[in-house]
Parts: sequence; structure tokens; C-alpha cells
Amino acid sequence: MKRKLDRGLEALRPTALMIEVGEVAGAKERISAEEGVVMWEHQDHGGVITARRVMPTDAEWALFWTQLETADFWRWDEYYADGPHNGFEWRVKVTFPGFSHTSSGCNAYPGQPQSEAWQVFWRAVCQLAQPPTAA
Repeated sequence: MKRKLDRGLEALRPTALMIEVGEVAGAKERISAEEGVVMWEHQDHGGVITARRVMPTDAEWALFWTQLETADFWRWDEYYADGPHNGFEWRVKVTFPGFSHTSSGCNAYPGQPQSEAWQVFWRAVCQLAQPPTAA
């Protein structure tokens, strides 16, 4: 399902956005958004959490959704897997009034083997959410 960007600026902010990425038994990233505020939490191998909260502008949200369109996010499968469940896992859920899309995977990504779709998606997340720096 394609998300239309011409429904007004309020349509750019999802009802909920949840992105979880990390090693099955290691460091993890959790990016969430609610009411236009984006929170990035990094948990290192020792369990220490570093967080950063940002409020993206309308232009930053618009760029994010354009990049998701480029990554063809709305057509990603529900689940991707390759090999045993012991490496890298991820989950993305985007919710708007009236619809949502969820995709996840373990050791596999949309667009493999080069995984350009994932790379475009992850760059978009990093631009929007601005990962925290370690203390």
C-alpha cells in the first residue's frame, strides 16, 4: 500500500512508529515515534541504554516518507528469514489511522542479496531519528 504524501502535513506523522534492530543476544536499537516525537534508544552489549529524543520538522517527515517509498516499504513481506535464528533481527511497524504495515526478519532483508531496499530504509531512519552518541 502506498502512503500518499498529499493529504496535508498532519498525515506525515504516524499514529505509531516502532523499529527494533539488533543482535539476537547483543546490542540493540529501538526507534519509536508518538505524537511527532521520535525516540532512539541504543542498548549496548552490557545492557547500558543511551537515548536521544528529537522532534522532526514537517520537511524531515516528508523526506522520510519519500525515502520509504523509494525503499518500496509498503510492499515488504511480513517476514524474511535466512538460516538459524541466532544473528541479526529486526522489526518495523508503522501505523496510521485506518491502516498499518509490519515487516520483520532474521538474518535476511527485503531486496537481498544486495539489500538496497534495507540500506535506503536504514539511512532514512538515521536521518529522521538521529542516533544517540555513546556517553
